[in-house]
Amino acid sequence: KGIGRGASITSCCQYCPENKPLIVTGSSCGRLQVFVHPAISKHPFYLEYKGHSGNVSDIQVSCNNTIVHSICHEDSCIFQWKTLHLDWGEDNESSTLDYSKFESITGRKSH
Repeated sequence: KGIGRGASITSCCQYCPENKPLIVTGSSCGRLQVFVHPAISKHPFYLEYKGHSGNVSDIQVSCNNTIVHSICHEDSCIFQWKTLHLDWGEDNESSTLDYSKFESITGRKSH
């Protein structure tokens, strides 16, 4: 899944909702992946979200850590992702942490 499918990481940003450190990466196949930071295993659990149709060229976080913006030059879109509660599951090292998930709230064409 994800980076292992021939895609590469093209952008990265640290994200700290409620002082819970995460790393958000963008890939060459238009996906965002969210990792717990620091990762404590060689193959860490992550959440993956598809939005763009090409290379995610940049990721930025709002000043109040509530919105993540991703940019793709290939599809000429800027996406805003807000966080919602998500249970990371019982079979990974993050299961006791109350982290967030991303949900695309807008996809706007850039000019």
